[in-house]
Amino acid sequence: MNEGLTSYQRKFVSEVRRCDEMERKIRFIENEIRKDDINIPVLEPETIPPAPKPREMIDLEAQLEKTEKEIIELAQNDVNLKSNYLELTEMLRVLEKTQGFFEEQQVVNMELSKNAEDHHHGGGGHLGFVAGVVGRDREFAFERMLWRVARGNVF
Repeated sequence: MNEGLTSYQRKFVSEVRRCDEMERKIRFIENEIRKDDINIPVLEPETIPPAPKPREMIDLEAQLEKTEKEIIELAQNDVNLKSNYLELTEMLRVLEKTQGFFEEQQVVNMELSKNAEDHHHGGGGHLGFVAGVVGRDREFAFERMLWRVARGNVF
């Protein structure tokens, strides 16, 4: 078996590496299947198929490559969807919490406009508001920034 050659100089080394890479991809696919609690049937020794032919190996390698890329893309999409869901849920909570404030403010604005018509006083103050979501790790810095910008006039 080519005793004078090192293990990397032998002709079959590239095939062994390809098989190792395919085995890694199969293990990755198997782990992803198990994460979703899908049962993988165990093959009995009598039912294990024979080794594939070289052309079948190329097709199998291409199929494994395609499947691995699809699984990685799906996993990334899952992470993105969960992140978007959390962001939208946070925004929904902000809208729910501020809705009462807006409804109260409309009543106050109507009363102020009615009083302003009666008294014709000008120079009323203008109040503004900002609503949103700030991560826990940025909460203290955000509070400090608001305090400084508003010169202590913040609720």
